[in-house]
Amino acid sequence: MLTAVENTVLMWDVRTQQQARRFLGHREIINDVAFSPDERSVVSVSADGTARIWRLDPLVDMVAWAKKNLYLPALTCDQKRTYKLDPTNCV
Repeated sequence: MLTAVENTVLMWDVRTQQQARRFLGHREIINDVAFSPDERSVVSVSADGTARIWRLDPLVDMVAWAKKNLYLPALTCDQKRTYKLDPTNCV
């Protein structure tokens, strides 16, 4: 079951009557919230003029995806010095 409280979407486990997930991100009150037809995501629309799609993948899957798709650009030697990082391979 889905509810919206001000700018927060809440998903509830009907069996246990406990909050299962909380989705934050809208800046103003949420006007509507619904499950997608395939029930793999939640869609919310807000008075702030935004619509958001929230994935319902298990947390373990989302963390694995984030780690796999993480992009860290290589730092220049100047940046390494600025941030007091290991200056390996710097002249």
